[in-house]
Amino acid sequence: GWTEAYRANSLPVPEELQFILSEPEQLIRALENKSLDVLYVVGGATLTNLGSVLACRAARIPEGMEIVCFDDVELEARYFDIPVSYIRMPLEEMGRSAAEYLIARSTDSSLTPPHRKLDSALVVQRSRYLF
Repeated sequence: GWTEAYRANSLPVPEELQFILSEPEQLIRALENKSLDVLYVVGGATLTNLGSVLACRAARIPEGMEIVCFDDVELEARYFDIPVSYIRMPLEEMGRSAAEYLIARSTDSSLTPPHRKLDSALVVQRSRYLF
């Protein structure tokens, strides 16, 4: 992920930008200090957990801050007060393809998983950083 990109370019990984939702104090402080412009969320479950953590702590995402999520979170994004940009993925097609492979593999254990490129799209919600 992004930490490997820092390392690959011989840059120090900014530890202050890594947040663990099971220990939310650092994230809450960063939100309260408005020291972040963009919050990158790895997946949809993490986005949902973020919403729960913020609600439990009566914390809010600051005005003008953006959330970007690498997952198809169209439904989850509706519950946030600010726009959430995300990757729209063909989840139904992905699931169907996986099920077809598993069914075929159950009768032929020599089958290898298929490698397919599927269409996806970046859904940008009023972002200053994405275009």
